[in-house]
Amino acid sequence: MFEAVSPEDCAFAALAARGRRAQWSADRDVDWQLPVRPPRWLSRRAYVSAISQLYHGEVATVRACRRLADEIADPAARDCLEVQIADEMRHANAYAGYLDRLGGVAPVDPAVAEAHDEGMAWQGAPAGLVVLYHVVLEGEALMLHGDFRRWFRCPLFGAINRRIEVGEARHVAFGRLFLRSSLAEMPADQRMDIYRWVCRLWRSGAEPAAERYWGWIPAPHRLKQNNLRRRWNEHVETLISVGLVSAEEARMADDPVGVVR
Repeated sequence: MFEAVSPEDCAFAALAARGRRAQWSADRDVDWQLPVRPPRWLSRRAYVSAISQLYHGEVATVRACRRLADEIADPAARDCLEVQIADEMRHANAYAGYLDRLGGVAPVDPAVAEAHDEGMAWQGAPAGLVVLYHVVLEGEALMLHGDFRRWFRCPLFGAINRRIEVGEARHVAFGRLFLRSSLAEMPADQRMDIYRWVCRLWRSGAEPAAERYWGWIPAPHRLKQNNLRRRWNEHVETLISVGLVSAEEARMADDPVGVVR
């Protein structure tokens, strides 16, 4: 007799297969003859630092996915993670190649590095790391890609980023699929522990980053806070959709930027 395959495992298998079909090589598939054109309105040092944070995020996500692949029992979910690890390494390699054209990778932002270190110190269910990396941080990366696409018109960076965004969207899809099943039976107090932990880590990295990036453009404090509220609200909508919190629980929880939902 054949063992029944769950709908979730079928969806994981489809995601992994899609990821394998979409694999590309930074050496072969990126046109490195495209011009490198940093924005004139931003210093090269600031530009390199901004792009370097994308590189460091890819490296940190590889570390998280390797741990998750060791801790998650479902072979179909682990297969997705193995595909993602290859994706993230490819992304990091592409960003490193781009940054080499500009003089090399800049150091990771200390606040972001601290948030990643605390994330890896998580001792709870694997769902906590999936919420942090596949929903919030991958979602944050997609928002940042969109901002950078509008702000920076470098042809080579744009070509690299278009390829990377496809993979990042698939990683977010994995996180949502995994969480909808794994959170369904989780007690409310454990779900709220994950929610508050992720809120705190997001704030510890997002607020310093906002000060840095909005510092490029003279802007009132209100504009920076509105940007943070918009981004956090998008994350909360996703966290509600996957079952981490209800809308009422999100309203009642400590809010990292004073968002009133």
